[in-house]
Amino acid sequence: MNQSAIWLLSLFIGLTAAPARMAVARPDPAASPQEKLIGTWRLVSARYGGEDHKSPEGTTTLKHVTSSQFMWASYGADGTVTRAAGGTYTLKADTY
Repeated sequence: MNQSAIWLLSLFIGLTAAPARMAVARPDPAASPQEKLIGTWRLVSARYGGEDHKSPEGTTTLKHVTSSQFMWASYGADGTVTRAAGGTYTLKADTY
């Protein structure tokens, strides 16, 4: 595993180790679209190719977005990470 993957996994574990301490922040209505996107998000629904997709039962997916990069990871009820990815993104108007 390379250093970037280890860092991302460490960040993910740190974010999920104490979910009870995480609070939902409501962005300022005057914030830019990018400012509203920044944060840590939990997947509650997904749509791909016009169809709804469900995560396997007991799976949690979190996505962490900064001003220029993102990472997401899915893990099961036992805490085992089953999928993870990350990279850079662009935002044009309200298109991510």
